[in-house]
Amino acid sequence: MIAITSLLFPAILIAAAVNDVREFKIPNRLVAVLVVAWPLAAVQMGLGLDVMIQSMIAAIAVFVLGFGLYAGRLLGAGDVKLLAAATLWVGAPLVFPFLVKMALVGAVFAFLLLRFRNMPLLMVEAYYPWLTNLHERRDAIPYGVAIAIAGFITWPHTAFFAF
Repeated sequence: MIAITSLLFPAILIAAAVNDVREFKIPNRLVAVLVVAWPLAAVQMGLGLDVMIQSMIAAIAVFVLGFGLYAGRLLGAGDVKLLAAATLWVGAPLVFPFLVKMALVGAVFAFLLLRFRNMPLLMVEAYYPWLTNLHERRDAIPYGVAIAIAGFITWPHTAFFAF
């Protein structure tokens, strides 16, 4: 039987990625749900206090590194917060593979997005303002997509993937 709380991680990742693509923002409430639900899910799944502390330390480290990337204008604030919250759910042992997957997915996504932005705007995009915004906004990449995909790839290897 799957724990309902373990489904929050992928559900929030989907919502964050969709919102990031549509508005170039990751709402704080989504990140807050991940952070608040994580200890509840961790206790429900039987994670020990030592594992929880390691995950918190990893999340803080990722947040500090992410803040540096934010200061360098390489990531948005929402991306940094989502990445740190996702690190809690991924857990300390899987942080490095998660970050590598995120970087690889992010590179592919950025390449595809740049290709899309260099194509002429199609008529179908006129019916979807978010698609036009994605096409025209050349100063940003909705990196929440890469974080979400890396989270999905990593999720089956976490303690929260319990069926």
